[in-house]
Amino acid sequence: MITKHKLYQLIPVLVITTIILQSCSSSTSVSVEELNMNLSSDTTAIDHEGNVYVIANEEGQDIKSPIPTISRYGADGVLQWKIEYDNSPVKVAGIVITLDELNRPWAVFHVNGDSGSSSYIRIKHVSENAFSNVYKPSYGMGGEADITLIARINGTNGIIEKATFLSAQLSNGNSNTLKVLAIGVNDRTVRIQAESLFTPPFIGSGYRPNPNATQFGDCNFFPTQIDLDIDLKNIEASRIFTMQQLLHEPYSAWHSNCERK
Repeated sequence: MITKHKLYQLIPVLVITTIILQSCSSSTSVSVEELNMNLSSDTTAIDHEGNVYVIANEEGQDIKSPIPTISRYGADGVLQWKIEYDNSPVKVAGIVITLDELNRPWAVFHVNGDSGSSSYIRIKHVSENAFSNVYKPSYGMGGEADITLIARINGTNGIIEKATFLSAQLSNGNSNTLKVLAIGVNDRTVRIQAESLFTPPFIGSGYRPNPNATQFGDCNFFPTQIDLDIDLKNIEASRIFTMQQLLHEPYSAWHSNCERK
């Protein structure tokens, strides 16, 4: 039998236990929501008003090809704007476009090389603070590597409003290939799935090697899933999957034989 005195002793424990359980329940709810985030590898996206965004690559006039573009068509099919994001000596390709919950377009580009040219994607059609206070405003040294550029696009005029590079890194500090294949965005998270050919980044506001990237598993790359905050300042989660794990995820950018979907 619990006496009144013992009951008073139990009250703080019960309160603390309730708080912990509520906290765990909340955490579980958030993680389930995050787990079920839809990812896209599409080159076309349609907003709530019926406007259509298309990311494409057009043939250039020199050996440097393609020229990455995004076009916006109204619900009536009329072209409203079209932007060429790079026409520099650097090789840049448009890969994926999607929309967040606020109808804002988000694009993925693959970039191979750096340039000070005014036609470079980092310079050509960007807002003044597009690369300010982001995870990786440039990617430094590294040759013949495909680096990812994640960009939030102004739906009205096509200007890049906020963007960050994302790369793997060699043991000598040079950037290495990390190709994003799919992206999803909710109100607070930008999630990507990518092929990383060397050590992918871990959590934080600057590059840290993922401690789980010890050796390739089923594929000749690390199948990587990374969550950035909505302002592209920090990596909040970074996972490396085996193919068996990927097949049990709600969304995977790969087939079971490591081929891209």
